[in-house]
Amino acid sequence: HRPVSQETCRHRATQMPPEGWPRGIHVDPDQAIVLYMAVSSISLIVSALMEGGHAGDTPTLTVHEATTSRESVVEATLESLPGLAEKGMIRSPAIIVIGAIATFRSAIVNHLLEFGSEAAQ
Repeated sequence: HRPVSQETCRHRATQMPPEGWPRGIHVDPDQAIVLYMAVSSISLIVSALMEGGHAGDTPTLTVHEATTSRESVVEATLESLPGLAEKGMIRSPAIIVIGAIATFRSAIVNHLLEFGSEAAQ
């Protein structure tokens, strides 16, 4: 693994309204996707990404009500997001992270616990 730095990170931001997600959109699977306030359109977004080549088992992380006492985190696969939204397990307000970066929290959660961080809970 190489350390994350400006030399090894690719940065790209695209603002796209939910109704603007084209069918079969191709996003480099190595690039993280961060969705803001997209729960109501998650079925459309997941379909477009999977048609564009993203695997159903791509990791995701959804953070609800971030930085509040009601913050919660759901780790799941890309293909499971629409069903989780239907069941109310992911809901707005939320930030959804798609891609390998979504596994980072799981990788460091024990270290967060060692330091007594509230982010680990």
